[in-house]
Amino acid sequence: MPPTPLQIGAYLLLRPEDVQGTAPRAFYAAVTSASRAKVKVSPLPIGLSDDTIEIPRPIAEDRVVPRGEATGHQSRTWLRAAVWVTSGSTYRYGQVRGYSGNKLHIWTAQGELTVTRRQIVAEVQPIIALALGSETWNKRAWPKSRLLALHSSLTEKITALGDSNASLPTVTEWLDELKAHTAIEHLVDAQVEWVDPASGNIKAFSLLHALRFVIFKANDGHPPPDLLQHLGNSLVDEPQGFRPWINQARTQSDGEYIQHPALTARAFLSSLSDGEESDRDDPPLVRSRPLPQAQAEPAPSGIGRHDHTTQRSANTAPPSSPPGNSVLDGTAEVELIELLRDLRPDLLQLYLRRTTEHGSARLEATRHARPAVVDNNPAPLKRRKRGFYPSADQERVHQVVTSDAHRGKDGEDFMEFLTTSSLPLDFHPGMLNRAYDVGFGSKGLSIRHFGRVGYLDRLRKVASANVDTTDFTLPVPPAPTMTSWVQLHDATSGFLQYCTHVCEPITIQVATSLAKFVLHLQVWNHWLPDELPNLVLWINATLEPYRNAAAQDDTSGLTTRAAALDWFATSNPDLQALLFTTMSERSCN
Repeated sequence: MPPTPLQIGAYLLLRPEDVQGTAPRAFYAAVTSASRAKVKVSPLPIGLSDDTIEIPRPIAEDRVVPRGEATGHQSRTWLRAAVWVTSGSTYRYGQVRGYSGNKLHIWTAQGELTVTRRQIVAEVQPIIALALGSETWNKRAWPKSRLLALHSSLTEKITALGDSNASLPTVTEWLDELKAHTAIEHLVDAQVEWVDPASGNIKAFSLLHALRFVIFKANDGHPPPDLLQHLGNSLVDEPQGFRPWINQARTQSDGEYIQHPALTARAFLSSLSDGEESDRDDPPLVRSRPLPQAQAEPAPSGIGRHDHTTQRSANTAPPSSPPGNSVLDGTAEVELIELLRDLRPDLLQLYLRRTTEHGSARLEATRHARPAVVDNNPAPLKRRKRGFYPSADQERVHQVVTSDAHRGKDGEDFMEFLTTSSLPLDFHPGMLNRAYDVGFGSKGLSIRHFGRVGYLDRLRKVASANVDTTDFTLPVPPAPTMTSWVQLHDATSGFLQYCTHVCEPITIQVATSLAKFVLHLQVWNHWLPDELPNLVLWINATLEPYRNAAAQDDTSGLTTRAAALDWFATSNPDLQALLFTTMSERSCN
Protein backbone atom coordinates (compact mmCIF):
# COMPACT_ATOMS: atom_id res chain seq x y z
CA MET A 1 0.00 0.00 0.00
CA PRO A 2 1.52 3.38 -0.97
CA PRO A 3 2.15 5.84 1.86
CA THR A 4 -0.57 8.38 2.66
CA PRO A 5 0.02 11.65 0.79
CA LEU A 6 1.61 14.17 3.14
CA GLN A 7 1.56 17.66 1.71
CA ILE A 8 4.16 20.34 2.24
CA GLY A 9 2.74 22.80 4.76
CA ALA A 10 0.72 20.19 6.67
CA TYR A 11 0.58 20.74 10.42
CA LEU A 12 1.65 18.18 13.03
CA LEU A 13 1.42 17.86 16.80
CA LEU A 14 4.66 16.19 17.90
CA ARG A 15 5.44 14.67 21.29
CA PRO A 16 8.80 14.50 23.08
CA GLU A 17 9.31 10.81 22.22
CA ASP A 18 8.85 11.63 18.52
CA VAL A 19 12.03 13.75 18.62
CA GLN A 20 14.11 11.56 20.98
CA GLY A 21 13.32 13.70 24.01
CA THR A 22 14.91 16.88 22.61
CA ALA A 23 11.68 18.79 23.37
CA PRO A 24 10.34 19.03 26.93
CA ARG A 25 6.68 18.91 25.88
CA ALA A 26 4.34 18.54 22.90
CA PHE A 27 4.67 21.16 20.17
CA TYR A 28 3.23 22.03 16.77
CA ALA A 29 5.29 21.96 13.59
CA ALA A 30 4.82 22.40 9.84
CA VAL A 31 6.06 19.99 7.18
CA THR A 32 8.78 21.58 5.03
CA SER A 33 9.74 18.53 2.93
CA ALA A 34 8.79 14.87 2.67
CA SER A 35 10.27 11.72 1.18
CA ARG A 36 9.10 8.13 1.18
CA ALA A 37 10.73 7.38 4.56
CA LYS A 38 11.48 10.73 6.22
CA VAL A 39 9.75 14.04 6.81
CA LYS A 40 11.36 17.36 7.74
CA VAL A 41 9.41 19.79 9.90
CA SER A 42 9.93 23.22 11.46
CA PRO A 43 8.46 24.13 14.86
CA LEU A 44 5.74 26.77 14.90
CA PRO A 45 5.61 29.68 14.61
CA ILE A 46 7.62 29.51 11.40
CA GLY A 47 10.60 31.87 11.40
CA LEU A 48 10.98 31.96 15.18
CA SER A 49 13.58 29.20 15.02
CA ASP A 50 15.89 27.96 12.27
CA ASP A 51 15.76 24.39 13.61
CA THR A 52 14.64 21.69 11.21
CA ILE A 53 13.68 18.31 12.65
CA GLU A 54 13.66 15.05 10.73
CA ILE A 55 11.20 12.35 11.80
CA PRO A 56 10.02 9.03 10.31
CA ARG A 57 7.13 9.41 7.88
CA PRO A 58 4.75 7.01 9.76
CA ILE A 59 5.04 9.18 12.87
CA ALA A 60 4.32 12.32 10.85
CA GLU A 61 1.23 10.75 9.28
CA ASP A 62 -0.10 9.85 12.75
CA ARG A 63 0.44 13.38 14.08
CA VAL A 64 -1.40 15.44 11.44
CA VAL A 65 -3.79 18.03 12.92
CA PRO A 66 -6.11 20.67 11.40
CA ARG A 67 -4.61 24.02 10.43
CA GLY A 68 -7.00 25.93 12.69
CA GLU A 69 -5.81 24.03 15.73
CA ALA A 70 -2.09 24.48 15.00
CA THR A 71 -2.41 28.20 14.26
CA GLY A 72 -5.02 28.93 16.95
CA HIS A 73 -4.89 28.44 20.72
CA GLN A 74 -2.70 25.32 20.40
CA SER A 75 -4.41 23.80 23.42
CA ARG A 76 -2.82 20.40 22.91
CA THR A 77 0.63 21.67 23.85
CA TRP A 78 -0.64 21.12 27.40
CA LEU A 79 -0.37 17.35 26.86
CA ARG A 80 1.36 15.73 29.90
CA ALA A 81 1.70 19.06 31.69
CA ALA A 82 0.99 19.33 35.42
CA VAL A 83 -1.96 21.68 35.75
CA TRP A 84 -4.16 23.47 38.25
CA VAL A 85 -7.78 23.50 37.03
CA THR A 86 -11.13 24.82 38.14
CA SER A 87 -14.03 22.37 38.42
CA GLY A 88 -17.35 23.63 39.74
CA SER A 89 -16.87 25.00 43.24
CA THR A 90 -13.42 23.44 43.66
CA TYR A 91 -9.88 23.58 42.38
CA ARG A 92 -8.04 20.39 41.45
CA TYR A 93 -4.55 19.35 40.44
CA GLY A 94 -3.61 16.74 37.87
CA GLN A 95 -1.97 15.99 34.54
CA VAL A 96 -3.23 16.47 30.99
CA ARG A 97 -3.34 13.01 29.45
CA GLY A 98 -5.48 13.36 26.35
CA TYR A 99 -7.73 15.51 24.25
CA SER A 100 -10.84 15.36 22.07
CA GLY A 101 -11.75 18.26 19.84
CA ASN A 102 -11.10 21.43 21.82
CA LYS A 103 -11.43 19.66 25.19
CA LEU A 104 -8.58 18.38 27.36
CA HIS A 105 -8.72 15.26 29.52
CA ILE A 106 -7.19 15.87 32.94
CA TRP A 107 -6.21 12.93 35.13
CA THR A 108 -6.70 13.63 38.84
CA ALA A 109 -6.68 11.47 41.96
CA GLN A 110 -10.48 11.92 42.08
CA GLY A 111 -11.05 10.74 38.51
CA GLU A 112 -10.77 12.11 34.99
CA LEU A 113 -11.98 15.62 34.17
CA THR A 114 -12.83 16.91 30.71
CA VAL A 115 -12.21 20.65 30.61
CA THR A 116 -11.80 23.51 28.19
CA ARG A 117 -8.61 25.51 27.93
CA ARG A 118 -10.26 28.31 29.92
CA GLN A 119 -10.68 26.01 32.93
CA ILE A 120 -6.91 25.59 33.27
CA VAL A 121 -5.81 28.13 35.87
CA ALA A 122 -2.07 27.58 35.41
CA GLU A 123 0.68 25.07 34.85
CA VAL A 124 2.42 24.00 38.08
CA GLN A 125 5.44 21.95 39.03
CA PRO A 126 4.71 18.19 38.93
CA ILE A 127 5.71 17.81 42.59
CA ILE A 128 3.10 20.43 43.57
CA ALA A 129 0.39 18.68 41.53
CA LEU A 130 1.33 15.28 43.01
CA ALA A 131 1.15 16.54 46.59
CA LEU A 132 -1.90 18.81 46.37
CA GLY A 133 -3.75 16.57 43.92
CA SER A 134 -4.77 14.16 46.66
CA GLU A 135 -7.48 16.63 47.73
CA THR A 136 -10.10 18.88 46.19
CA TRP A 137 -9.77 22.52 47.25
CA ASN A 138 -12.96 24.41 47.98
CA LYS A 139 -12.85 27.84 46.33
CA ARG A 140 -14.37 29.61 49.31
CA ALA A 141 -11.86 28.24 51.79
CA TRP A 142 -8.98 28.28 49.31
CA PRO A 143 -9.34 31.16 46.83
CA LYS A 144 -6.85 31.55 44.02
CA SER A 145 -4.67 34.02 45.92
CA ARG A 146 -4.33 31.66 48.89
CA LEU A 147 -3.36 28.71 46.71
CA LEU A 148 -0.79 30.85 44.88
CA ALA A 149 0.74 31.73 48.24
CA LEU A 150 0.77 28.03 49.15
CA HIS A 151 2.56 27.17 45.89
CA SER A 152 5.17 29.81 46.62
CA SER A 153 5.64 28.64 50.20
CA LEU A 154 6.06 24.98 49.24
CA THR A 155 8.52 25.89 46.47
CA GLU A 156 10.62 28.01 48.81
CA LYS A 157 10.59 25.23 51.40
CA ILE A 158 11.95 22.76 48.83
CA THR A 159 14.99 25.00 48.38
CA ALA A 160 15.38 25.46 52.14
CA LEU A 161 15.18 21.73 52.83
CA GLY A 162 17.92 21.06 50.30
CA ASP A 163 20.22 23.72 51.72
CA SER A 164 19.89 23.45 55.47
CA ASN A 165 18.25 20.18 56.50
CA ALA A 166 20.68 18.19 58.61
CA SER A 167 18.71 14.97 58.16
CA LEU A 168 16.73 13.49 55.30
CA PRO A 169 13.68 15.73 54.66
CA THR A 170 10.29 14.03 54.83
CA VAL A 171 6.97 14.61 53.12
CA THR A 172 5.42 15.53 56.48
CA GLU A 173 8.12 18.12 57.10
CA TRP A 174 7.52 19.66 53.68
CA LEU A 175 3.71 19.81 54.04
CA ASP A 176 3.52 20.60 57.76
CA GLU A 177 1.67 23.90 57.16
CA LEU A 178 -1.30 21.87 55.86
CA LYS A 179 -1.68 19.77 59.03
CA ALA A 180 -4.26 22.16 60.45
CA HIS A 181 -6.42 21.90 57.32
CA THR A 182 -6.24 18.30 56.13
CA ALA A 183 -4.79 14.89 56.91
CA ILE A 184 -1.36 14.47 55.31
CA GLU A 185 -0.26 11.28 57.04
CA HIS A 186 -1.36 9.14 54.09
CA LEU A 187 1.13 10.99 51.87
CA VAL A 188 4.18 9.96 53.90
CA ASP A 189 4.62 6.68 52.01
CA ALA A 190 2.07 7.29 49.25
CA GLN A 191 2.53 5.66 45.85
CA VAL A 192 1.64 8.00 43.00
CA GLU A 193 1.24 7.65 39.23
CA TRP A 194 2.40 9.99 36.49
CA VAL A 195 2.95 9.93 32.75
CA ASP A 196 6.61 10.57 31.99
CA PRO A 197 6.55 13.69 29.75
CA ALA A 198 9.68 12.56 27.91
CA SER A 199 8.54 9.04 26.99
CA GLY A 200 4.77 8.91 27.44
CA ASN A 201 5.07 5.86 29.71
CA ILE A 202 2.99 5.63 32.89
CA LYS A 203 5.24 5.32 35.93
CA ALA A 204 4.40 4.40 39.53
CA PHE A 205 6.70 5.74 42.23
CA SER A 206 6.63 7.13 45.75
CA LEU A 207 5.90 10.76 46.55
CA LEU A 208 8.92 10.61 48.85
CA HIS A 209 11.19 9.78 45.89
CA ALA A 210 9.70 12.61 43.83
CA LEU A 211 10.22 15.11 46.66
CA ARG A 212 13.83 14.14 47.28
CA PHE A 213 14.62 14.09 43.58
CA VAL A 214 13.40 17.69 43.28
CA ILE A 215 15.16 18.79 46.46
CA PHE A 216 18.56 17.31 45.67
CA LYS A 217 18.76 16.94 41.88
CA ALA A 218 16.42 19.38 40.21
CA ASN A 219 17.22 22.15 42.73
CA ASP A 220 20.89 21.25 43.27
CA GLY A 221 20.48 20.66 46.98
CA HIS A 222 23.16 19.21 49.24
CA PRO A 223 22.24 15.54 49.74
CA PRO A 224 23.58 13.11 52.34
CA PRO A 225 26.35 10.79 51.11
CA ASP A 226 25.31 8.12 48.58
CA LEU A 227 21.78 9.49 48.09
CA LEU A 228 22.23 10.87 44.56
CA GLN A 229 23.07 7.50 43.07
CA HIS A 230 19.77 6.13 44.42
CA LEU A 231 17.54 8.90 43.00
CA GLY A 232 17.51 7.87 39.34
CA ASN A 233 17.47 10.16 36.31
CA SER A 234 14.05 11.78 36.64
CA LEU A 235 11.28 12.48 39.10
CA VAL A 236 9.25 9.49 37.86
CA ASP A 237 12.10 6.94 37.66
CA GLU A 238 12.43 5.45 41.13
CA PRO A 239 15.32 2.93 41.13
CA GLN A 240 14.88 -0.38 42.92
CA GLY A 241 17.65 0.58 45.32
CA PHE A 242 15.94 3.75 46.54
CA ARG A 243 13.58 2.14 49.04
CA PRO A 244 16.22 -0.17 50.65
CA TRP A 245 18.57 2.80 50.97
CA ILE A 246 15.86 4.90 52.63
CA ASN A 247 14.98 2.07 55.02
CA GLN A 248 18.62 1.74 55.98
CA ALA A 249 18.87 5.51 56.48
CA ARG A 250 15.81 5.40 58.74
CA THR A 251 17.43 2.75 60.89
CA GLN A 252 20.62 4.76 61.23
CA SER A 253 19.01 8.16 61.79
CA ASP A 254 16.70 9.23 64.57
CA GLY A 255 15.68 12.25 62.54
CA GLU A 256 13.41 10.27 60.23
CA TYR A 257 9.73 10.01 61.15
CA ILE A 258 10.10 10.78 64.83
CA GLN A 259 6.88 9.97 66.68
CA HIS A 260 5.87 11.14 70.13
CA PRO A 261 2.84 9.09 71.22
CA ALA A 262 0.93 10.42 74.16
CA LEU A 263 0.70 6.97 75.72
CA THR A 264 1.61 3.52 74.46
CA ALA A 265 0.91 0.11 75.91
CA ARG A 266 4.59 -0.28 76.73
CA ALA A 267 4.74 3.08 78.50
CA PHE A 268 1.57 2.27 80.42
CA LEU A 269 2.85 -1.09 81.61
CA SER A 270 6.21 0.41 82.49
CA SER A 271 4.51 3.04 84.65
CA LEU A 272 2.65 0.32 86.54
CA SER A 273 5.78 -1.69 87.22
CA ASP A 274 7.43 1.25 89.05
CA GLY A 275 10.59 0.66 87.06
CA GLU A 276 11.02 -2.88 88.34
CA GLU A 277 9.98 -4.58 85.10
CA SER A 278 12.14 -4.46 81.98
CA ASP A 279 10.27 -3.45 78.83
CA ARG A 280 12.53 -5.52 76.63
CA ASP A 281 10.56 -8.60 77.61
CA ASP A 282 7.20 -7.14 76.61
CA PRO A 283 5.31 -9.54 74.33
CA PRO A 284 5.05 -8.33 70.71
CA LEU A 285 1.26 -8.32 71.01
CA VAL A 286 1.41 -5.43 73.46
CA ARG A 287 3.06 -3.21 70.87
CA SER A 288 0.68 -4.17 68.10
CA ARG A 289 -2.50 -3.71 70.10
CA PRO A 290 -3.21 0.00 70.66
CA LEU A 291 -5.00 1.25 73.72
CA PRO A 292 -8.65 2.11 73.12
CA GLN A 293 -9.14 5.71 72.10
CA ALA A 294 -12.19 7.84 71.48
CA GLN A 295 -13.02 7.82 67.78
CA ALA A 296 -13.36 11.34 66.42
CA GLU A 297 -16.37 12.24 64.36
CA PRO A 298 -15.40 12.17 60.65
CA ALA A 299 -14.65 15.62 59.32
CA PRO A 300 -16.22 16.80 56.08
CA SER A 301 -14.30 15.67 53.02
CA GLY A 302 -12.03 18.09 51.20
CA ILE A 303 -9.41 20.66 52.08
CA GLY A 304 -10.46 23.64 54.13
CA ARG A 305 -12.13 21.59 56.86
CA HIS A 306 -11.42 22.42 60.50
CA ASP A 307 -10.70 19.89 63.17
CA HIS A 308 -13.19 20.37 66.00
CA THR A 309 -12.28 17.09 67.68
CA THR A 310 -10.75 18.85 70.69
CA GLN A 311 -13.77 21.07 71.16
CA ARG A 312 -16.18 18.15 70.87
CA SER A 313 -14.19 16.10 73.34
CA ALA A 314 -14.22 18.93 75.85
CA ASN A 315 -17.98 19.33 75.58
CA THR A 316 -18.98 15.69 75.46
CA ALA A 317 -19.80 15.18 79.15
CA PRO A 318 -21.72 17.70 81.31
CA PRO A 319 -19.64 19.42 84.03
CA SER A 320 -21.69 17.74 86.74
CA SER A 321 -20.96 14.22 85.52
CA PRO A 322 -18.28 12.38 87.52
CA PRO A 323 -15.30 11.80 85.25
CA GLY A 324 -14.90 8.29 84.00
CA ASN A 325 -18.49 7.02 84.15
CA SER A 326 -19.22 7.38 80.39
CA VAL A 327 -19.82 4.33 78.25
CA LEU A 328 -16.60 5.01 76.38
CA ASP A 329 -14.53 5.13 79.58
CA GLY A 330 -16.11 1.88 80.74
CA THR A 331 -15.29 0.16 77.48
CA ALA A 332 -11.70 1.36 77.64
CA GLU A 333 -11.30 0.19 81.22
CA VAL A 334 -12.66 -3.28 80.45
CA GLU A 335 -10.25 -3.59 77.54
CA LEU A 336 -7.32 -2.50 79.69
CA ILE A 337 -8.18 -5.08 82.31
CA GLU A 338 -8.43 -7.79 79.66
CA LEU A 339 -5.08 -6.72 78.22
CA LEU A 340 -3.41 -6.96 81.63
CA ARG A 341 -5.11 -10.25 82.45
CA ASP A 342 -3.90 -11.84 79.21
CA LEU A 343 -0.43 -10.34 78.97
CA ARG A 344 0.71 -9.08 82.37
CA PRO A 345 -1.30 -10.81 85.11
CA ASP A 346 1.40 -9.88 87.60
CA LEU A 347 0.40 -6.21 87.22
CA LEU A 348 -3.37 -6.66 87.25
CA GLN A 349 -3.82 -6.31 91.04
CA LEU A 350 -1.58 -3.23 91.12
CA TYR A 351 -3.65 -1.59 88.39
CA LEU A 352 -6.96 -2.36 90.12
CA ARG A 353 -5.67 -0.98 93.43
CA ARG A 354 -4.45 2.26 91.85
CA THR A 355 -7.68 2.66 89.90
CA THR A 356 -9.74 2.29 93.09
CA GLU A 357 -7.62 4.83 94.99
CA HIS A 358 -7.70 7.32 92.13
CA GLY A 359 -11.46 6.91 91.66
CA SER A 360 -12.11 7.55 95.39
CA ALA A 361 -10.06 10.75 95.28
CA ARG A 362 -11.95 12.02 92.25
CA LEU A 363 -15.31 11.21 93.84
CA GLU A 364 -14.35 13.10 97.03
CA ALA A 365 -13.33 16.13 94.97
CA THR A 366 -16.63 15.98 93.11
CA ARG A 367 -18.63 16.14 96.35
CA HIS A 368 -17.05 19.46 97.34
CA ALA A 369 -17.26 21.01 93.90
CA ARG A 370 -19.88 23.62 93.11
CA PRO A 371 -22.79 22.07 91.25
CA ALA A 372 -22.77 23.03 87.62
CA VAL A 373 -25.69 24.82 86.07
CA VAL A 374 -27.52 22.39 83.86
CA ASP A 375 -29.72 23.60 81.02
CA ASN A 376 -32.85 21.45 81.22
CA ASN A 377 -34.16 22.91 77.98
CA PRO A 378 -31.36 22.57 75.45
CA ALA A 379 -32.00 23.89 71.97
CA PRO A 380 -33.33 21.08 69.79
CA LEU A 381 -31.32 19.98 66.80
CA LYS A 382 -32.98 21.40 63.71
CA ARG A 383 -33.53 19.16 60.73
CA ARG A 384 -34.71 20.61 57.48
CA LYS A 385 -38.04 19.01 56.67
CA ARG A 386 -37.15 18.69 53.01
CA GLY A 387 -33.44 17.99 53.40
CA PHE A 388 -31.64 14.91 52.14
CA TYR A 389 -31.43 12.10 54.70
CA PRO A 390 -30.38 8.80 53.08
CA SER A 391 -31.43 5.51 54.62
CA ALA A 392 -28.82 3.20 56.15
CA ASP A 393 -29.10 0.92 53.12
CA GLN A 394 -28.56 3.83 50.74
CA GLU A 395 -25.56 4.99 52.74
CA ARG A 396 -23.94 1.54 52.61
CA VAL A 397 -24.22 1.34 48.83
CA HIS A 398 -23.11 4.95 48.40
CA GLN A 399 -19.90 4.34 50.33
CA VAL A 400 -19.10 1.36 48.07
CA VAL A 401 -19.74 2.93 44.66
CA THR A 402 -18.43 6.44 45.41
CA SER A 403 -14.90 7.64 44.70
CA ASP A 404 -12.44 8.41 47.48
CA ALA A 405 -12.89 12.12 46.82
CA HIS A 406 -16.57 12.00 47.86
CA ARG A 407 -16.71 8.98 50.16
CA GLY A 408 -17.53 10.07 53.70
CA LYS A 409 -19.11 13.37 52.71
CA ASP A 410 -22.31 14.40 54.40
CA GLY A 411 -25.29 13.57 52.17
CA GLU A 412 -26.33 17.19 51.76
CA ASP A 413 -22.75 18.23 50.97
CA PHE A 414 -22.70 15.61 48.22
CA MET A 415 -25.97 16.93 46.81
CA GLU A 416 -24.66 20.48 46.96
CA PHE A 417 -21.62 19.36 44.96
CA LEU A 418 -23.80 17.82 42.25
CA THR A 419 -26.30 20.65 41.94
CA THR A 420 -23.50 23.23 41.61
CA SER A 421 -21.28 21.13 39.35
CA SER A 422 -20.74 21.67 35.64
CA LEU A 423 -22.14 18.25 34.70
CA PRO A 424 -24.62 18.68 31.80
CA LEU A 425 -27.39 16.71 33.52
CA ASP A 426 -30.89 17.61 34.68
CA PHE A 427 -30.46 17.12 38.42
CA HIS A 428 -34.02 16.90 39.76
CA PRO A 429 -33.92 16.38 43.57
CA GLY A 430 -36.06 13.24 43.25
CA MET A 431 -33.60 11.81 40.74
CA LEU A 432 -30.60 12.69 42.96
CA ASN A 433 -32.31 10.90 45.85
CA ARG A 434 -31.95 7.63 43.90
CA ALA A 435 -28.70 8.43 42.06
CA TYR A 436 -27.08 8.61 45.51
CA ASP A 437 -27.08 4.79 45.62
CA VAL A 438 -27.53 4.08 41.86
CA GLY A 439 -31.08 2.90 42.60
CA PHE A 440 -32.13 1.73 39.14
CA GLY A 441 -35.16 -0.37 38.25
CA SER A 442 -37.61 -0.89 41.07
CA LYS A 443 -35.86 1.83 43.09
CA GLY A 444 -37.13 4.39 40.56
CA LEU A 445 -34.05 5.50 38.63
CA SER A 446 -33.83 5.05 34.85
CA ILE A 447 -30.98 5.45 32.41
CA ARG A 448 -33.26 7.98 30.69
CA HIS A 449 -32.78 10.35 33.65
CA PHE A 450 -29.17 10.85 32.55
CA GLY A 451 -29.93 12.51 29.22
CA ARG A 452 -27.65 15.49 28.88
CA VAL A 453 -29.03 19.03 28.81
CA GLY A 454 -27.47 22.27 27.67
CA TYR A 455 -26.21 24.91 30.06
CA LEU A 456 -28.82 27.44 28.90
CA ASP A 457 -31.62 24.91 29.41
CA ARG A 458 -30.45 24.37 33.00
CA LEU A 459 -30.47 28.11 33.65
CA ARG A 460 -33.97 28.44 32.22
CA LYS A 461 -35.23 25.60 34.38
CA VAL A 462 -33.83 27.19 37.54
CA ALA A 463 -35.29 30.55 36.55
CA SER A 464 -38.74 29.04 36.02
CA ALA A 465 -38.79 27.86 39.67
CA ASN A 466 -41.16 25.02 38.82
CA VAL A 467 -39.20 22.64 41.07
CA ASP A 468 -37.72 23.31 44.49
CA THR A 469 -34.20 21.98 43.96
CA THR A 470 -33.67 21.71 47.73
CA ASP A 471 -36.70 19.48 48.37
CA PHE A 472 -35.38 15.92 48.44
CA THR A 473 -38.71 14.51 49.56
CA LEU A 474 -39.99 14.83 45.98
CA PRO A 475 -40.55 11.56 44.11
CA VAL A 476 -38.44 10.49 41.17
CA PRO A 477 -39.71 12.49 38.16
CA PRO A 478 -41.01 10.74 35.05
CA ALA A 479 -38.14 9.96 32.71
CA PRO A 480 -38.17 11.45 29.19
CA THR A 481 -39.46 9.19 26.45
CA MET A 482 -36.69 7.68 24.34
CA THR A 483 -37.43 7.23 20.65
CA SER A 484 -34.02 7.35 18.94
CA TRP A 485 -30.56 5.87 19.22
CA VAL A 486 -29.15 9.38 19.58
CA GLN A 487 -31.17 9.89 22.76
CA LEU A 488 -30.05 6.53 24.16
CA HIS A 489 -26.39 7.23 23.39
CA ASP A 490 -26.80 10.62 25.00
CA ALA A 491 -28.20 9.02 28.17
CA THR A 492 -25.51 6.32 28.48
CA SER A 493 -22.83 8.95 27.85
CA GLY A 494 -24.39 11.15 30.54
CA PHE A 495 -24.40 8.25 33.00
CA LEU A 496 -20.74 7.56 32.19
CA GLN A 497 -19.87 11.22 32.72
CA TYR A 498 -21.68 11.19 36.06
CA CYS A 499 -19.82 8.05 37.18
CA THR A 500 -16.48 9.45 36.05
CA HIS A 501 -16.99 12.47 38.30
CA VAL A 502 -18.22 10.79 41.48
CA CYS A 503 -17.81 6.99 41.36
CA GLU A 504 -15.07 4.47 42.06
CA PRO A 505 -13.27 2.54 39.27
CA ILE A 506 -15.53 -0.54 39.07
CA THR A 507 -18.68 1.56 38.66
CA ILE A 508 -16.94 3.66 36.02
CA GLN A 509 -15.97 0.47 34.16
CA VAL A 510 -19.58 -0.76 34.26
CA ALA A 511 -20.84 2.57 32.87
CA THR A 512 -18.18 2.40 30.15
CA SER A 513 -19.19 -1.15 29.28
CA LEU A 514 -22.84 -0.05 29.00
CA ALA A 515 -22.03 2.91 26.73
CA LYS A 516 -19.93 0.76 24.39
CA PHE A 517 -22.56 -1.98 24.33
CA VAL A 518 -25.31 0.41 23.25
CA LEU A 519 -23.11 1.50 20.34
CA HIS A 520 -22.65 -2.17 19.46
CA LEU A 521 -26.41 -2.79 19.58
CA GLN A 522 -27.05 0.01 17.11
CA VAL A 523 -24.57 -1.54 14.67
CA TRP A 524 -26.13 -4.96 15.34
CA ASN A 525 -29.33 -3.46 13.91
CA HIS A 526 -31.88 -5.77 15.56
CA TRP A 527 -33.89 -3.04 17.30
CA LEU A 528 -36.23 -0.55 15.71
CA PRO A 529 -36.38 2.98 17.16
CA ASP A 530 -39.91 2.48 18.54
CA GLU A 531 -38.66 -0.66 20.37
CA LEU A 532 -35.98 1.20 22.33
CA PRO A 533 -38.24 1.62 25.42
CA ASN A 534 -38.05 -2.18 25.83
CA LEU A 535 -34.26 -2.00 25.66
CA VAL A 536 -34.26 0.78 28.25
CA LEU A 537 -36.29 -1.42 30.61
CA TRP A 538 -33.68 -4.17 30.21
CA ILE A 539 -30.82 -1.73 30.94
CA ASN A 540 -32.55 -0.52 34.12
CA ALA A 541 -33.29 -4.09 35.20
CA THR A 542 -29.64 -5.06 34.60
CA LEU A 543 -28.23 -2.13 36.58
CA GLU A 544 -30.47 -2.93 39.57
CA PRO A 545 -28.59 -6.17 40.46
CA TYR A 546 -25.36 -4.17 40.28
CA ARG A 547 -26.68 -1.93 43.03
CA ASN A 548 -27.69 -4.99 45.09
CA ALA A 549 -24.25 -6.56 44.56
CA ALA A 550 -22.66 -3.36 45.87
CA ALA A 551 -24.73 -3.67 49.05
CA GLN A 552 -23.49 -7.25 49.51
CA ASP A 553 -19.90 -6.16 48.86
CA ASP A 554 -20.18 -3.67 51.71
CA THR A 555 -20.96 -6.53 54.07
CA SER A 556 -18.56 -9.14 52.67
CA GLY A 557 -15.66 -6.90 51.67
CA LEU A 558 -15.59 -8.59 48.24
CA THR A 559 -16.02 -7.08 44.76
CA THR A 560 -18.73 -9.33 43.34
CA ARG A 561 -20.22 -6.32 41.54
CA ALA A 562 -17.33 -6.49 39.06
CA ALA A 563 -19.18 -9.38 37.38
CA ALA A 564 -21.52 -6.76 35.89
CA LEU A 565 -18.85 -5.98 33.29
CA ASP A 566 -19.93 -9.16 31.49
CA TRP A 567 -23.68 -8.52 31.71
CA PHE A 568 -23.78 -6.07 28.81
CA ALA A 569 -23.28 -8.55 25.98
CA THR A 570 -25.42 -10.00 23.19
CA SER A 571 -24.99 -13.40 24.84
CA ASN A 572 -26.95 -12.26 27.90
CA PRO A 573 -29.91 -14.70 28.09
CA ASP A 574 -32.29 -12.04 29.43
CA LEU A 575 -31.47 -9.77 26.49
CA GLN A 576 -31.95 -12.62 24.01
CA ALA A 577 -35.33 -13.46 25.54
CA LEU A 578 -36.36 -9.81 25.36
CA LEU A 579 -35.28 -9.55 21.73
CA PHE A 580 -37.21 -12.72 20.85
CA THR A 581 -40.35 -11.33 22.50
CA THR A 582 -39.92 -7.96 20.78
CA MET A 583 -39.47 -9.55 17.35
CA SER A 584 -42.54 -11.74 17.96
CA GLU A 585 -44.64 -8.69 18.77
CA ARG A 586 -43.24 -6.98 15.69
CA SER A 587 -44.32 -9.86 13.43
CA CYS A 588 -47.80 -9.89 14.97
CA ASN A 589 -48.24 -6.21 14.18
